[in-house]
Amino acid sequence: MKAIVLALLLIFGFSPAIAQTGDRLAALAAARDLLVSVGFERQMEQSGMAMANAVFEQNVATLEKKRGESMPADLKQAVRTVLNEEIGAMLAEMKRTALDDASQIYADYFSAEELRRLAVLNADPVTRKAQSLMPQMLPKLAQIGLKVAAERQPALQQKIKEAIDQWSASQTHKGSTS
Repeated sequence: MKAIVLALLLIFGFSPAIAQTGDRLAALAAARDLLVSVGFERQMEQSGMAMANAVFEQNVATLEKKRGESMPADLKQAVRTVLNEEIGAMLAEMKRTALDDASQIYADYFSAEELRRLAVLNADPVTRKAQSLMPQMLPKLAQIGLKVAAERQPALQQKIKEAIDQWSASQTHKGSTS
């Protein structure tokens, strides 16, 4: 009998380790409702594209500063087109499971009741405004860290080079003493 139950679970894509309880199913349903109500997939797409473009701009600026010359506009556009196509493809692939994956994560941290309360909070006009502006705000917020990271990149690269050189020297030394 246990073998039949296990076989059915496997056929329907479940395993005993992830079998869902009623509470878990309710939390998953509430999480999915919450994510749909806030436009999770749309926000993911907008934020992903905006973040990718912000990182691209930061990388171009760093490269231009390092080389002391501007990237030709047509080359920059060609690279941006390739980047946007790839990010678009990645986002399309992510969207196949992102809503369910995110629902699982939310259900890991919140009960169904908590998720329903979050849905009420998310219906507030100020929360809605914050959510609608987030795709525009995230790239600007990311610039805070990206600027510091770009400034520190040469020192980081030097430290990594030194670590590699030290490791390589220790490997050579180990080989000569064996």
